Amino acid sequence: MAQLSCTLDEFYSIIGPRIRNDVQSVTKKKKSEFGLVCQHCNNKVNELEAAHKHGSSRKEIIKSVLNDYKSDEEKYLIPDVQEILDKLKVYHKSNDIVFFLCKECHRKYDNNNKIKHVKTKHSSKITISGTDDLKSLILTLFKENPKLLYTPSNMYEIIKQRDTKYYADTLWGLWKKGFLKHPQRGYYQWNEGQN
Repeated sequence: MAQLSCTLDEFYSIIGPRIRNDVQSVTKKKKSEFGLVCQHCNNKVNELEAAHKHGSSRKEIIKSVLNDYKSDEEKYLIPDVQEILDKLKVYHKSNDIVFFLCKECHRKYDNNNKIKHVKTKHSSKITISGTDDLKSLILTLFKENPKLLYTPSNMYEIIKQRDTKYYADTLWGLWKKGFLKHPQRGYYQWNEGQN
């Protein structure tokens, strides 16, 4: 039984590679249940890839599981590392954590947050224009990940990340159409050649 005292970042760097391997072994078994059919496009492919659903990334799941072991603002006291690894494996056996997608749909999902799960029809594309939209978004996040625990601050961070990604994709699209210039990484400006 290995004990560990560390920050969240230290846990990711020390134990993260092991968790990645454990998750791959768990999802490999689940992939076979889908008969090589992508959950988004329903095409049969040679190989499916496991994609964490947005809002339930490996890091977010680890943080949720470690929450019970928090000793102060920065440190986690973990009496049994194997217990954590086992909990994370069980977590990834749930149907609410990953999609099984073809390579193209996985890439689109990670890049655009626009694929809807065929069975549940929850959208990851987010735009908030009013209070009702925000309530709907929050309920959608809870429905997508019913076993995760959320605080107001991590709910805010999830929404902020999705909104930032949505706006970044929109800016990139405007740049591709020539409306904006992209003079340096992360910055856009009006393309004076446009009227």
